[in-house]
Amino acid sequence: MRITTKKSHYNARLGFWPKAALPTGWFAQAPFEDEDHLADEPLSADLLQGPHGVTDGHNTMVDTGFMDGLFIDKQVPISPLFARDLAGRAVYLGYGPEVKDNDEWAAYQVPPGPDGTIPPDQRNPLIPFVTFPRHCRDVTEMPGAELLEEILFCKFRCLEQPTGHHLRPSGATEDDESLAPVFNGANLYPYKLRPDTFYPDGYRLPQTQMLFARTAAQGVDVAAAYALGQGLLKAWAERAKGTDYAAWFEALGEAQLADLFNQGCTIIPTFEAHNGYAVVGRDFTLQDYWPGRAVLGLHDIADFVADKAPRGTILHVESPGYITATRVVPAVVVVSDGTGYVSPNQADPLPRIPNLNMPHSRTAANWRACYLPTHPEHFEAPALFGWDIETGKFLQIAGPLWAPLYYVYGCTDAIIDAYDFPEPYDPENTALVPVPPSLKGRFWPMVPLQGFDTYDIEARTTRRTQGSKISSIIVRAETPAPTAGAAAYHPLPMEFEVDMEPFWFPELHPLNRNHGPVPEALADRIAPVISPQVSAVQFSESVRGTNVFRGFWMNDVARLAEPKPAVLDNYPHLLRGLMPLDSLEAVLKLAPTPMLSDLGEKLFKPASQWWADDEATPIDTPAALTALYGVNGVAAHDALWDVRERGAELVKFRHMLYQTNLPLYIISYWSGATPEDMQNMLAEWIAGSEPGGAEGPTAAEGEAADAAALTAEESTLSAAEQAQLRALEAMSNAQQSNRLLPVAMAEEDKV
Repeated sequence: MRITTKKSHYNARLGFWPKAALPTGWFAQAPFEDEDHLADEPLSADLLQGPHGVTDGHNTMVDTGFMDGLFIDKQVPISPLFARDLAGRAVYLGYGPEVKDNDEWAAYQVPPGPDGTIPPDQRNPLIPFVTFPRHCRDVTEMPGAELLEEILFCKFRCLEQPTGHHLRPSGATEDDESLAPVFNGANLYPYKLRPDTFYPDGYRLPQTQMLFARTAAQGVDVAAAYALGQGLLKAWAERAKGTDYAAWFEALGEAQLADLFNQGCTIIPTFEAHNGYAVVGRDFTLQDYWPGRAVLGLHDIADFVADKAPRGTILHVESPGYITATRVVPAVVVVSDGTGYVSPNQADPLPRIPNLNMPHSRTAANWRACYLPTHPEHFEAPALFGWDIETGKFLQIAGPLWAPLYYVYGCTDAIIDAYDFPEPYDPENTALVPVPPSLKGRFWPMVPLQGFDTYDIEARTTRRTQGSKISSIIVRAETPAPTAGAAAYHPLPMEFEVDMEPFWFPELHPLNRNHGPVPEALADRIAPVISPQVSAVQFSESVRGTNVFRGFWMNDVARLAEPKPAVLDNYPHLLRGLMPLDSLEAVLKLAPTPMLSDLGEKLFKPASQWWADDEATPIDTPAALTALYGVNGVAAHDALWDVRERGAELVKFRHMLYQTNLPLYIISYWSGATPEDMQNMLAEWIAGSEPGGAEGPTAAEGEAADAAALTAEESTLSAAEQAQLRALEAMSNAQQSNRLLPVAMAEEDKV
């Protein structure tokens, strides 16, 4: 029993980045074909479906950073594979390109005229908000489609620490000691075993307000689909006198609606749209739904009228609408103005608002869009997802926030338990984790964290023995009172904020997002950062199974920190999202040294030798890709290796910068610089060191910057940080650090 579909396994360590510019044909292949027959072909594992099919429901990425030295699942979810459209259909979102631009919706746009422009009355800027981009499909033909929302789709972001020294940083020699990736102040992060998933409650498909229509890639005749839509409008115009929309729609019948959809014509949902308000009981149970609400771009609103329904709820349909793969014909509706709506939960307080100056890398940058649900009323409006126009990423765009990386929900422990003590959905495929029945049929609010997460070195062995799907030493320590309140933000250590890494998605960095200042009307509703309650001694005494030879840093009080009343005293790295720091000294005081693990001899080899396990055996050859992609195999081969070669060059640049100008790498990591920014900054740095170039900082200034980085006592630093600070000192001795950044950088406000 498998969910059989393609997904992307981005491998940043080998130069395959989420923004890799593969040609459109790369993603246009039939995604649901079972590839078991290709098992003997010389193909890299990244191109093939896993033996258990899709088990976590995401496109994922692996890198050579901090988590590379931890014994956990290193694949990080970066986007979901499935969502629901406005009609409630499950839609496969495609496996690329990861970041969307307007060209992904080009099929819906009117072609430019002879002068290269589109007449203003024919432009439709709402297209990306109401239709799906190319390469998406409904899942009707996907093996395993019946498993959607029956199994959990989740990975975990474990705030892990290793039990030994497991990796060397880039540029270290074989004689150098391997390092343990350690972060300080572990007791300040009581929430350590965090579900990492785009799927609300760990299993529900993200709900969108977009509508899907089958495309030519699925065998649809687009012109015929348009004719069917026009015929639908003709049938409405010729309906029997007195027949309202509800009766007309019911008379069509499910069989005819399905037939229209299969031929590429999707009727725009109205009353039955899956974006209506929910009726929520005091115990958070789902009791009923209001009818659907109008969506700008899919519905033309003929009038607003007073009614007891929530604002925007469709009350009357004056004419139906439809979409095909190339056009949208809106339905015409009358909606409620919301003046008569009275929530059954109206006594509940207003929800808190997420602080967008903190990392929220899976949420749209809009102060008024999402809120933190703690009471039944907060779940009445639906949680909605879609492609964010600013970043091109699939994000939550409205409603009660689902962000289990930063907040604790009532379902969190049930998700963890389901993976920790699995009851296989199918004895023949134990990788599938069934949804606990207790999770269904209700909403799950944010809740206080009861107890705190600590370390037990033997936990990993115990979990493996019990068949747990969690490879972690993190366990929960009980406390009589919560250690953090509900609707409070749990920061991640910077080492775990991989979504904003300069080589991943720097556009998700708070300083790079266009959310603006907090609106004055919302200022008193901004959610606080947690006030940690776990003392250094309490945490140290909770750690089990450690000794001087194995992970002594886990309960070393010198590496922990006493909780302080001021937020930034506990989490100084949160300044990263509050203001740009134009002082190298300030950044080096606050930023942990990013871990970039050594690639060894790979850096001196071509990309063709990075991917093959056996260098003597060619991998992903034209013949092998022809077996995978058919007639497009040769083109796919050329495109793949072009991207890999360019990616390898970017990897080499990344390691070169890390090894030769670590301060510049740190400042880029802190400030959300892009690889292009880093290249420009490096070029300016080099220009400043050449005759006639811009004058760089003096030797004394460079030494002062180095000294600032070394002010903290080594006893309070992790092994990785100590080694990297020694590397800074060595660069100073080699007169590399005397020209850390050119004066022009500060003048142009690049940091």
